[in-house]
Amino acid sequence: MPTKNPRVMVVLEPTLHDWLKKNSESLGLSLSQAIRDIVRDAYREHEDAHWAAEGEKRLESFNRKKASSHEAAWK
Repeated sequence: MPTKNPRVMVVLEPTLHDWLKKNSESLGLSLSQAIRDIVRDAYREHEDAHWAAEGEKRLESFNRKKASSHEAAWK
């Protein structure tokens, strides 16, 4: 049966597979759904870390004296 979403094959150690199977069963999910959720969470954390680092870079170069005031920005 064709699917619109790409598929990925993953090889797991037995202990990791056992944990994932128990975890997915306790949540009422298939292994595929559980892995998708874990990858999605990891992606979001990675993305948050990226933007936090970008924000830190911008803060380092921020000069309050050169910045526009709130009023000036909205004129």
